[in-house]
Amino acid sequence: MHQPIPGHQMTYQQQKQPHRETLVVAKDYLAVKQQPKIMVLFGTEQLLFSDKIKKINMFDWVQERMLVITTEHLYNIKKNKIKRKIAIVKIGGVSKTVQPGRGEFTIHVPSEREEIIEILKNRFLEKLSLNLPIFGIERPNLKEFTTTEKDAKRGQNRFPPIQFRIKTEDILRESDTQLGKQEIIDNSFTVLDDYHGIAQLRSQQFQESKNFEETEDDDEEPDEYDTPNQDSSARATMRAGGKLIFTKKQDSVKLQDFVIKKMVGKGTFGKVFLVQNQHTQKIYAMKCIRKDVIIDNEQFDNIKLEKDILYNIEHPFIVGMDYVFQNDFRIYFIMNFIKGGELFRHLVKVKRFNEEQARFFIVQIAIALGHLHSKNILYRDLKPENILFGDDGYLFLADFGLAKLVTKNELANSFCGTAEYLAPEMLIGSGHDHTVDWWALGILLYEMMVGIPPFFHRNKHRMYFLIKESQVNFPDPIKHGIEVSPVAKDLIKKLLDKNRKKRLGSQGDVSEILAHPFFQGVDIEKIMNKQIQPPYYPEIGDDLKYFDQKLTGREDFAESVIDESNLKLIQQNQHIFRQL
Repeated sequence: MHQPIPGHQMTYQQQKQPHRETLVVAKDYLAVKQQPKIMVLFGTEQLLFSDKIKKINMFDWVQERMLVITTEHLYNIKKNKIKRKIAIVKIGGVSKTVQPGRGEFTIHVPSEREEIIEILKNRFLEKLSLNLPIFGIERPNLKEFTTTEKDAKRGQNRFPPIQFRIKTEDILRESDTQLGKQEIIDNSFTVLDDYHGIAQLRSQQFQESKNFEETEDDDEEPDEYDTPNQDSSARATMRAGGKLIFTKKQDSVKLQDFVIKKMVGKGTFGKVFLVQNQHTQKIYAMKCIRKDVIIDNEQFDNIKLEKDILYNIEHPFIVGMDYVFQNDFRIYFIMNFIKGGELFRHLVKVKRFNEEQARFFIVQIAIALGHLHSKNILYRDLKPENILFGDDGYLFLADFGLAKLVTKNELANSFCGTAEYLAPEMLIGSGHDHTVDWWALGILLYEMMVGIPPFFHRNKHRMYFLIKESQVNFPDPIKHGIEVSPVAKDLIKKLLDKNRKKRLGSQGDVSEILAHPFFQGVDIEKIMNKQIQPPYYPEIGDDLKYFDQKLTGREDFAESVIDESNLKLIQQNQHIFRQL
């Protein structure tokens, strides 16, 4: 869907004259004709129209693009490159909103997909005398349905569940095919049937997620944002200085005051370093975020919200931030360093927590989520990897990259989160509110006590089906050697109600959840003041014991190269970072 940027209407005038071809008066609002690097893309085609539009993608992210119409094609241009090219003769129609004051429109382009599928179906039938199964997927991006070589080696596949099959696509009428039999077998599956295998796979996934070595598949391109630069280092970049945007401290501090000790994390937007204030000797975690990556992924609003949460929210169970710096090319979040590492690392180590431990942990996370909800913030990415252990045995909620600020009664529609923690309404796309976090809390409690998530499956899309359709199954004390009390089962079932409007927490939010009998006898005030002795302590000797040794063992702190085109991109969009 597209929306014109206010300023002038996206129209062009037509002057009709008898017995002559329609003449179109060009509307070159962006002066594209004076930009040779763009004009060369169109060859001999005559430019009719150019303007900026706001492209709204499937995640409701607003992306600014250049729209160009020539005598032959419609172009979507980004950074002087063609992102999409549509022949005008192939356009099947245009839908536009008729609401006053709105300018959204959608261009419909019939594709050759159906013709290709028909050829494959008929050839498959000729060779095997069987129907080629056609699966209907509710999302336009099908990359996650591609099984890679690494998936196959792990025994995983991304084949869609049989329930997604479109039977009306069949050429032959089937009665009792092999696929039909599999459907019966699959429907009897529960996550506990392969408990030990799934527990081992979860551990393997954790190790791989912390592996610094290249994890991309061989046939995929490397991360363009992470090419090492031997002539530029993180230390050198910091020595160049940066502007202090926010600080909670009264002291005068500069970016150069922080000395890098180790690298402790690495992600899409940059790297995380262990740094020390050379004047106070206090240790921090410093998150370096590249501006060109933010611009290219249209993530400024998300980064700003993450900054606002980390900087403004003071809470005993939410990671805080003391300083924010920025220079021409990067943003620096300087946050409290939490020594105990991720909850997931501890869960993998101990396999599962007993009920007392799980209750102690889950009440802290519930309180933290409730505090965010009171500020109209949806967290949306609860999982053991985003919960950190303090050296005092208490927990901290971290990583607010998927958080969203909403108005009262507003439903969010973005598809985001981690597969095994996604709520049914997220998968269905019916809109979600604060109860999406309470669903994830139920998944977390189950995984803490059982050792695996309740709907986990090696096939991600089978897992999606289980999330939407399957009931929660609990382990058998004799068969599995795991006992979950009736009161814990009741809490988990009520948190995992597939109807968000009936889910525990839908009416009274965190107070409704903490009123459940599972928390009977818990002194919330003492928990908040950290006056209760934790039932589990992380064994912390080395500050970096619970961080990836492949990262912490590195001595070179080379930052990624920002090439010339991305430097220009930053310079052209530097004004947006003034809002930070």
